[in-house]
This record gives sequence, structure tokens and C-alpha cells, in this order.
Amino acid sequence: MSKTQPTSVDLSPLFQEKHAYFIAARGAYIELHETYQATIQETARLEQVAQALSTEAEQANTSWKNMAKARHADQRKINQEVERSVQLKMDAEKYRRTASVRAELHGEIVVQMAKARDEVSAQCTALRGLYRDERITALMTILVTEGIPELLRELRDLAGEDFNGLLAQTANQAGPIASPLLNEIHVPRIIPGEIVPKNGMEMRRLEMSGGLTVHHDAHQNHHPR
Repeated sequence: MSKTQPTSVDLSPLFQEKHAYFIAARGAYIELHETYQATIQETARLEQVAQALSTEAEQANTSWKNMAKARHADQRKINQEVERSVQLKMDAEKYRRTASVRAELHGEIVVQMAKARDEVSAQCTALRGLYRDERITALMTILVTEGIPELLRELRDLAGEDFNGLLAQTANQAGPIASPLLNEIHVPRIIPGEIVPKNGMEMRRLEMSGGLTVHHDAHQNHHPR
């Protein structure tokens, strides 16, 4: 009996087709993960720049005020520092507004991830079931070919109620058998910031909230950014 575990090409054309769809869907889902993480990082960078500019603006504001208190104040330098402070505040606000607007993009991607995960999960369940069905059929064919049914029938007739226990004891002697193809069919882990609706109602709430929450009151249950 062959101990080689099957690859995708060893299974039916139907399995191969569904397997290809699954791999493509999972790849698209993983890309959304990467896009979301990159978007969050960029927004955080903009917020950091805004904060740094605000700090620098406050320093410039303090600087010109100290200059103005000097006995021999240089009005030209004071004016330059005032202008620099104003410009820094304007730049900080620009970056802050950009970061705020990008929050909407975060929500859109969260919704896209939820829908993509839902699709990948459904395909994963169906594909794993199809794999098991086809693999069991293939193994049963091997057993019939090698005359195992006759041996099992005789063993069942002799063992009676102990039959199932004997089968389990015999199977355990082989130890765990890895199935690389089956192990490959899985849904990726959830990433920080991702929201996974439990049902269609929660999915609709997530869409209506702009990717913020699955709860009924989106104003009281905001998803942290």
C-alpha cells in the first residue's frame, strides 16, 4: 500500500478547480491584510509628523515671545520666528487633516477584509470536506484492491463488540500521518485591527458603521484605530 500523501493533481478536476479558487481567494485576502497594515502605518506616520510640527511650532512661539522680552529686541528676527510658528502650525494641521481623512480608508479596508475572510472561510470548509470525501474513497478503493474487506469481515465476526476497539488499537500503531495538502487548506490568522462578523447581521452593521463596529450602536462601540 502506498504511503505517499496526495497532491492537488492526484485528486479530481473538481477538487483542483476549487483548490485553485481557494488559493486565489486566500491570496487576495492576505493582500488586504498587507494593504491595511501599510495604510495604518502611513496614517500613524502622518500623525507623528503632525505632532512633531506642533511641538516645533510651540517652541517657535515660545522663542519669539522670549525675543520680544529682550531689552534690545530684533523685530526682524521676531517676525521671522512668528511666521515660522504660524507656518509650522498650518503644516501640522494639514498633516492632521490628512491622517483624519485616511481613517475612512481604514474602515473601507476593514469591511473588505471581513467579506474576503467570510469567502475564504466558506471555501476552506467546503474544500477540506471535498478532500476528505475523495481521500476516503481512494483509501477504500485501495483496501478493496488488497483484499482488506474480507479480513475485516472475519475480524468483525470473531471480535464482536471488541471490533471497533481492535481497529482503533491497530490504527494507533501507525502513529499520526501528516497530510501536507490538507494542512495547507486553512484560513490565515486575524491581524490586529481586523473585525470578524459572526453572521450576516453583524456584517451589515460593520458596513453601515464604515468598518467601525459590528454592534448596533456604532456611536457607542467604536472600533479602536
